[in-house]
Amino acid sequence: MAAHDLQDRLDEIYGGDPANFTSGRDALAKELKAADEGELAAEVKKLKRPTKAAATINRLSLEHTDETARVLESGAELRAIQENLSKAGAGEKLRAASAEHREAIDGALAIAESELDASGQVLDRIGETLQATASNDGIAEAVRTGRLEREGQAAGLGEALVATGGRGARAKPSPAKPKSDKAAAAARRKRRTAEAKLEKAEAKLEAAVADEADAADRLRDIEKELRAAKATHDAAGKKLARARDAADRARRDLEALDG
Repeated sequence: MAAHDLQDRLDEIYGGDPANFTSGRDALAKELKAADEGELAAEVKKLKRPTKAAATINRLSLEHTDETARVLESGAELRAIQENLSKAGAGEKLRAASAEHREAIDGALAIAESELDASGQVLDRIGETLQATASNDGIAEAVRTGRLEREGQAAGLGEALVATGGRGARAKPSPAKPKSDKAAAAARRKRRTAEAKLEKAEAKLEAAVADEADAADRLRDIEKELRAAKATHDAAGKKLARARDAADRARRDLEALDG
């Protein structure tokens, strides 16, 4: 099977009804095996059915490319600014990029709700995953390619799919000691906790940068107003001095006439 044909079939499977994922995956694996592509068949067979939120994001990516592209492009811009916060004007750029990213996510969520029947917690999870594209390259790539298995996690496409140009595929990890299911679950929980802490810390950093930029803007405005007030005060003082001199001269002139 040609690489582009394989990816088209995977698009259909990931972008379709999650209830049909397993049957579609198994049918594709069977076809690959019949075509003497056993390694590919084995990799396809390992693919896991996406959660409802992940499946909706996959559909967004595959069916609404413009809206998804806006989310990813604004997220990439936001990520680039966050990496260069020490540059002049970073605070203003950060506020603008954050606003654009939020608007892009809101647009995608509106489609997910109105056209893809997402609601409640599923819609919240979609929003959280789209938000994470601004801080996680892996999630951004998984969203772009429509290969999410669950919120915030790309599909585990193996090396055989990488060789065929599998979109969203990741490099094969280095060998590691196998973990028990319990240990693996604990590791995943720790990672989710760490990611949540990082997200909160980054959010606080963004807010602090924005606050500092606002304070700097206010300080410049106040300094400008102070300079203007000082100039007005100096001019008023000179005007007062001239008025006093004029009054003194008039008084002396009057006294001379009386004398």
